[in-house]
Parts: sequence; C-alpha cells; structure tokens
Amino acid sequence: MGVLEAGGLVSQLHAAAPLVEVVAVVLFSSVTAPLILAARTERMHREDRKADYARQDKVAADAAEASDKAREAAAAVAEQAAEAARLLLESQEQVAAHAEDARVQAEEAARLLLENNELVERTSAGISGKLGVIHDLVNSSMTAAMQAELDATRRELAMMREVVELNRQAGREPTVEALAAIEATSARIMELSAALRDRGQTRRPGT
Repeated sequence: MGVLEAGGLVSQLHAAAPLVEVVAVVLFSSVTAPLILAARTERMHREDRKADYARQDKVAADAAEASDKAREAAAAVAEQAAEAARLLLESQEQVAAHAEDARVQAEEAARLLLENNELVERTSAGISGKLGVIHDLVNSSMTAAMQAELDATRRELAMMREVVELNRQAGREPTVEALAAIEATSARIMELSAALRDRGQTRRPGT
C-alpha cells in the first residue's frame, strides 16, 4: 500500500467518524432508554403502592379506633343496664318484703276481727264500740298495705321502663316477657289506684 492509499484511508476514517458516533449514540439510547423508563415506572409504582398501603393502614387504624369507641360505649350502656337491673331486683325484693308484712298485718287484723265477732255474739251490745275500732284497724291496715304496694309498684314500673330504654340504647329490643311484665305492672297500678280512690285514701307518687 502506497503513501497515497494510506492517506486516503485515513481521510475516509476521519470522514466516517461522526457517523459512527451517531450510530453509537442511537444504539446506546435504544438500549438504555427502555431500561431508564422501566426503572422510573417501577419507582413510580413503588411510590404508588407505598402511598396506597399508607392509606389502607390509616383506614384500618380509623376503623379500629371507631370499633374501640363503639365497644366502650356498648360496655358503658351494658353496665348501666346491669346496675338498673340490680336496683330493680332490690326493689322487687323490698316490694315482696313489704307485701309479706302487710299480709301478716291483715291476717292479724282479720283474726282480731273474727275473735271480736265471736265475742260480740257472746256479750252485750256494749262491745259494738270495740267492733268499730277493730273495723277501723282492719281498714287502716288494708289501706296502708295497698298504698305501700302501689308506691312500690310505681317505682318498679319506672325502673322496668328505664331498663328497657337502656337496652334499646344498647341496640337490644325488649323481650315479649319484659313488655308483658310492664303491661301487667301498669294494670296492677290502675287496679290499686282505683281501689284506693274508693277508700278515699289515694296518694300521689312522692307524697
């Protein structure tokens, strides 16, 4: 190869150098651009997933907090209902005790009346004054017993209604038995009030 041919080859190489550089850049871009785009897309997806997980954690935490508050409220209402039920039981026990005392007094008064009647049959009419006293004792005892039962039954009805209301606040509807008991208690109050009105001894609640 002569000097002229070598010089021509060098000139050709110098002339082709820009084209080689362009081809190299195009090839490099065609290879790296998808990789860069894929890496950027993956990073964006990770950030989106991270944000989505954070949102889900926030929703779960809010739901757990709301659930805890709901349980606390339900527990408070249940505690109030239990306390009201305890008070109602105590009231019922007191009513039963008072009713037993009244029954004993009434039986004693009836026994005295019977003895007095027998005494009247055997004695003179002078005993009639004592008979009036005994009748007054019987009437007074019966009236007091009925009034005590009326007052206690009114308190019992109020507490029964309070228990029903507390259960409703807790999301529990009253049972058929509970509603029947309230209805029967209300009927008993009406019956006692009517009987006491006939005796002229009705008292208003709290008097």
